[in-house]
Amino acid sequence: MESRKHQELCRRVFSRFSKRFLQNSSIFAQTLALPSFYPPQPINGYIPDILILNKTSTKSIIGEAKTEKDINNPHTADQLEAYLSFSYGFKNFKVFYEVEIVCVSLLRHLFYKARISRNLPVLRNVFINGVLFK
Repeated sequence: MESRKHQELCRRVFSRFSKRFLQNSSIFAQTLALPSFYPPQPINGYIPDILILNKTSTKSIIGEAKTEKDINNPHTADQLEAYLSFSYGFKNFKVFYEVEIVCVSLLRHLFYKARISRNLPVLRNVFINGVLFK
């Protein structure tokens, strides 16, 4: 069962985007926080909490929420690598992670490890709690 904290983080991901951006988008969500949307298709074997495909700007968003309980496990690291690998195939594909504040440094470490293991350039498409990861 999805925790209330996870639902709250999913709502925060969704609220980061303007109504105008969302009006021109196909929105998919696999969270009780946004029950009126169909679930997204898997991306490299993982289903994101939120997937937003904008029709006019060709920007697309993978939105993922992580609580303290679910951030420090192999699934999260593998999921992160899968989303990064996928997003690098597209110019305007962004990955947004919304996490509890105690998880930020661990998530930054996971991004760094994923970047090194995949030999990716500096990440310019990843946001943690609304801030571009550097």
